[in-house]
Amino acid sequence: MSDLRILRIVLFFSLSALLYLYLGTKIVIRRNDKYSRYLSAFYFSQSTIFILNIVYAFIFVEHIVYFLFLVLLYIGSIGFGSLLIFNGLLYFSRHDFFQKLKIRVYYLLSYATILLGIFFIPNGVVINMSTDWRPVYSFPFMLYIITVNFVLAGVPLIILSIKTYISMEAPDIKRKFLSFCIALYLYFFVLTVSQIFNYLNMPSLNLLYFLLSIIMLPSAYFMYYGTKGFGQKDLIKKYHYKVVKMWTPFEVIPKSIKISKKSLIQFAKNQNKFLMNEVFKRYLESYKIINTNSKVNEPLIRQQIEEKVQILIKEKIFRKEGNFIVLNMQ
Repeated sequence: MSDLRILRIVLFFSLSALLYLYLGTKIVIRRNDKYSRYLSAFYFSQSTIFILNIVYAFIFVEHIVYFLFLVLLYIGSIGFGSLLIFNGLLYFSRHDFFQKLKIRVYYLLSYATILLGIFFIPNGVVINMSTDWRPVYSFPFMLYIITVNFVLAGVPLIILSIKTYISMEAPDIKRKFLSFCIALYLYFFVLTVSQIFNYLNMPSLNLLYFLLSIIMLPSAYFMYYGTKGFGQKDLIKKYHYKVVKMWTPFEVIPKSIKISKKSLIQFAKNQNKFLMNEVFKRYLESYKIINTNSKVNEPLIRQQIEEKVQILIKEKIFRKEGNFIVLNMQ
């Protein structure tokens, strides 16, 4: 292995590992919820594969290098499973499907189990002195890893991200999420191309692959930027509690509820239980902020809020603010 290649590996993979580790840590720090945990898991998994790339670059024992390469490939692929769950939580936020822990566990276990097949493909990867310690895939191995990642992560991720983007109503959030989608597609494209390059084993393509790999750096940031604030709850003012829900935006303010027209229709038809629960929960929280000295009968207030909202909707007693409807709860 040439000194130039070692230097390139160390510089590029070190920078990538630090960047993904830094962004993953920031995601966990800025918000500790299930959205952050799955998104940060993706960043930590990618940081791990960059670190393992550096480690095995300085090991020249064939069996150890072979095993480390399969491990980093396995971890990197599972990271996309975490990213799919993050996107699924966004899109299925109105339903119980992805909100159930067992659904998420079953998916990850299925993905992890099927992916174990890469360890059992005979002569799937050759990585030794004859290949200049570069991984060279057999055709069955390349086909298997690309198919598994596409079927279990790539295609669902593309579909869910597009559906999530379409379902969003707030223009500023939509623009941010678009950057996440583009960065995600580019990142997945580069990883897929890398699998094909490892099969072709053409040294003349090494420079092209390295230039494509640089895309991973801005992709890391734009995926982070495009999801910044998702699921976050901010107390904007003392008596103004805003819930950032990009897919069904609404604000709950003491004595009033501000809700999008689309969500209002779902609310009126009792189709969106998640939204109803959020409205009641936020209204109660706002109520408690104002009425700090009084006892709160939550079931009674919930019933009163539900009856009041249904009456206001039925009799069309509300005012319009752009694409939103404001219900006066006094």
